[in-house]
Amino acid sequence: MSAELYDGWYISANQYDVGPSSGNATSYQKHNADLIYNTLSALGWTTNAIAGTVGNIMYESCICPACSYPSIGSTIATIGNTYAENYPDNAYGLLQWKGRGSVDPDNNQLVGYAMRYGYQWYSGVIQMNRLTWEFQAPAKFHPQTVDGVYYTFSSYASSTESAETLAKVWMVCYEGTYSVLDTRKANASYWYDYFSGTPPTPPTPTGWISGSDFADLATAYDPAITGINIPYNEKDCIGYVNMVWRDIPIVDSNNYSLPNGTNTLWRRNISPYPSQTYNTTSPDNQNPTPVLWYKGTIADYLSEHSDLPVGCLLFHQIADDGHPPIPSQYAGDGIGNFVHVGIYIGNLQVMQSGGRDSSTVTGGGVHRTTYSSLTSSAFTLAWNYLAYVCYVDTSGDTPVPPEPPEPSELPNWFLLWYTNKRKGVTKRAKRIC
Repeated sequence: MSAELYDGWYISANQYDVGPSSGNATSYQKHNADLIYNTLSALGWTTNAIAGTVGNIMYESCICPACSYPSIGSTIATIGNTYAENYPDNAYGLLQWKGRGSVDPDNNQLVGYAMRYGYQWYSGVIQMNRLTWEFQAPAKFHPQTVDGVYYTFSSYASSTESAETLAKVWMVCYEGTYSVLDTRKANASYWYDYFSGTPPTPPTPTGWISGSDFADLATAYDPAITGINIPYNEKDCIGYVNMVWRDIPIVDSNNYSLPNGTNTLWRRNISPYPSQTYNTTSPDNQNPTPVLWYKGTIADYLSEHSDLPVGCLLFHQIADDGHPPIPSQYAGDGIGNFVHVGIYIGNLQVMQSGGRDSSTVTGGGVHRTTYSSLTSSAFTLAWNYLAYVCYVDTSGDTPVPPEPPEPSELPNWFLLWYTNKRKGVTKRAKRIC
């Protein structure tokens, strides 16, 4: 399972699909946390107070608006308001509110509130409306003295005490518990740094795999080996590449993603990386963020190197006057339309998911094919462009592109190229091989 967008928030019936309850946040959690920050800062809350609250939210619900207990094995379609009405004393949403009909006196808590305004309870929008109502009422926050200081909802929101201190205040006054304080405080510290513009340290190269290992992950889906066909209508070309990408443990555990769409994947980049044609933001604003690098024709690459790099991505390009039409945002850029992508696994072999019959899969799907630079009929069948996938840290100033691997280093180049430039100090990207 994975998170999906609903009302602009990432949700899943299994909150752990959105991310962990402590530690480094996923891109899904950062996206949702930014929405929380925008709501509460507009109400005048300090960054300290917001971080204290989000630190608790991370522990309570993994920052997943669809979090409900128990909902193991459920889907979004099965845990809506109708479900919640039958279980009024379950805990629901970001802040684990009670349901409609609960004995809790605070205005029927979340589910009744959502139904009153025509929302499903797992909408992040209605949950922020609910929290805003509680703050302005005020409700649910129980004023009391914590470590010698008396806090009301208003004084909590305006406090400049440390995020760790306010995490404890929120835990006592809002959550009404005294459990797992150290985790809530550590979470609050993490989010204070994030909201203050001091990015958390990106992952180290430990856990990133080589291009040849990436090729092995791709080959693991070969139906000639597994006996299992994955049809094209289940995984198209970019869907297959993303499926293999998510098999990298560090990618899966951090919910890093590649952009959807072959054209978008090719054209997205970070200035001043070579071959930039269309600038986009990173998926879900994740950091580090994936870019495609070398990005050029196979012919140009082979003019400098004796072999294609195992684990690189190969692309089909259709001419500007070809089919399908060039998307409007790319029209006139002279690059053409990229319609297909696969993974080079060495020995002139490519793993791909194609939409046509193959000798292995009738009707198209994931299969192994022989690399070809030839064309046939009006449709370009050749693999004619290639790129490396690499991650860069975008938290500093303009990143410095790495030098290409030497032929002697192939096929053991790594998927991670780590670049960081901040505070006036430039660090040349270091190859990890």
